[in-house]
Amino acid sequence: MRRCILLFGIILSFHSYAQNHFNVVHIPDSLRENADAVIRYSNTNYEIKNNVLLKQVSFAITILNENAKERASLVIPYNSYTNIKSVAGVVYNSMGIKTNKLSKDDMADYAAYPSFTLFSDSRIKIARPVIKNYPITFEYIYEIEYSGFLMPESWMPILDYRISLEKGHLQILIPDTIILFRYQNIQPAFNIKKLNGKFLYTWDVDYIKAFEKEPFSKPFSMYMPKIFINIRNTGFYGHKVGYDNWESYGKMIYNLLIDRDKLPRETIEEISALCRNAENDLGKVNLVYSYMQNKVRYVNVTKGIGGYQPIAAADVNKYGYGDCKALANYTRALLQSVGIKSYYTEIGSGKDKTIAFTDFASIDQTNHAILCVPLTSDTMWLECTNSNMPLGYIGAANSNRKALLVAEEGGKLVNTPTYDEFANRNNVTGQIYIDTTGVVKLELILSYANELFDEIMPLMSLSKDEQEKYIIHSMPINGFNLRSYKFENKSTLNYPLGELEIKAEIPKYADLMGKRIAFKPNVINRYNFTLHKKRRTNFYISQSYTQKDSIIIHIPDGYRLEFEFQPVEFSCQVGSYNMMFTQIANHSFLMKRTLVLKRGEYSIDEYPAIYDFFRKIASYDNKNCVFNKYNRINKN
Repeated sequence: MRRCILLFGIILSFHSYAQNHFNVVHIPDSLRENADAVIRYSNTNYEIKNNVLLKQVSFAITILNENAKERASLVIPYNSYTNIKSVAGVVYNSMGIKTNKLSKDDMADYAAYPSFTLFSDSRIKIARPVIKNYPITFEYIYEIEYSGFLMPESWMPILDYRISLEKGHLQILIPDTIILFRYQNIQPAFNIKKLNGKFLYTWDVDYIKAFEKEPFSKPFSMYMPKIFINIRNTGFYGHKVGYDNWESYGKMIYNLLIDRDKLPRETIEEISALCRNAENDLGKVNLVYSYMQNKVRYVNVTKGIGGYQPIAAADVNKYGYGDCKALANYTRALLQSVGIKSYYTEIGSGKDKTIAFTDFASIDQTNHAILCVPLTSDTMWLECTNSNMPLGYIGAANSNRKALLVAEEGGKLVNTPTYDEFANRNNVTGQIYIDTTGVVKLELILSYANELFDEIMPLMSLSKDEQEKYIIHSMPINGFNLRSYKFENKSTLNYPLGELEIKAEIPKYADLMGKRIAFKPNVINRYNFTLHKKRRTNFYISQSYTQKDSIIIHIPDGYRLEFEFQPVEFSCQVGSYNMMFTQIANHSFLMKRTLVLKRGEYSIDEYPAIYDFFRKIASYDNKNCVFNKYNRINKN
């Protein structure tokens, strides 16, 4: 009865609130600035009782223009452990007058997993309203009951750039246990009180302005206002679990791995025979990793506890597939069978996920599993989901971040490999030929090392037609006509390296001006200026690297350089640049260019120098060389 009264009170207050407030004239100017949508209010309420987690969500969002039309949709994920109890929605015009409504029956229902998913019961209910006029406001309320993992989600009152918030409220009502929480880019009003023998936690925020996305901005996940949540003791698919730090979290994950590393005797004997002549443990790791890559393939598994616990190694061995958890655990079992200890490792993978807090554990700071293999000589890292990944390389999405080693004694945070501007390299060498019609012919070799190997690695799994399309798409040059290509994977231990040899031509690349030919010698790695002189946020470079070009350019017989191309060299806190263009034969010139960028976040105070640095790069990268036709004099 108490819950029904609470829910009715919420609905009643929503409609009263709407009638007085949803007129867009009430939106403060400060919340309209840089905004395509304004969240008028957002309330999320959780309650744990009778071994279920109840969630009530209500929010209203005003869509100011077409750029935010997708934000009008309501998307509710669910699975077999989820019961969507109710859904309702109301539409208001710009004056806050109700014009339409939505019910649960108006929503479409889809499978919520990609094509490479094998086992999943994840689905979504979605409403996509058609919008004819702006501004327009949508108000939604829904109620869900969870019976699997009884853990409230971390709370994010806004989810993207160019969205602002008027009011946000989060509350969690739980039995006698402790909620741990951590703030990211948010300072809410917090309160805790006892209510009918339970504890009620509440957080409130007001007036969060929209974030403007600028070139070289951090991912929004790093700006996002967020409250990370962890309940010390709760239910987990019928079991009691609890963790209050990364050590105890790792212990919980380790318990999910128990007895899931068993392999058939025939497989153990096969691996033993495979590794019999290996010179050392590194040789065994190499053989086992290659065996795993050739035997299994990646599929997604998100069904029930399978979203957290790996498929048993014996089943991966039998069926030949698994998700990241299963393949990391399977490789661990294979290595274990030849006496090599390794650690199942959880990580936040990708630009939008990372272990943000070393002193606060929560399940949503990781989303991927890899393997760590400590050897006498070095620590080996294995990415087990990609059959093309070189030994000892785990990809840019997993490098330069914290990872959690999972062991019997608990979890331990460690660092994955980091690649600096000298390790990540893109080299371009070769010849360029210009003819008198403006056609430019390219004979180039492009190499990609370490994290930049990710740019070329997709070629290893594509068909020939797909490879050609991929190469052409990666060359931002109008009229680029690929004649032939050759890709070679030259990776060695801990050093991924791909080399692409291309022959191509670009019609009308050089401009013909009477007796002159104008030509931009930097054909491949040209930077086009996109920065604005004024900036609101810090400047962020996500990856360190060096681009180094050394290209010989051949011009038509009878032409010579009209103006000398002076060498340049300059630098600032984010990196350095140099470029030279010198004559090495009668009709041949050498262009050498080096750009170095250093990963990091740079303050607004440093921005004027950074702005000038990139402005000059764009100027020299787009500079023309002019060749003038001259008359030959016969001396008879």
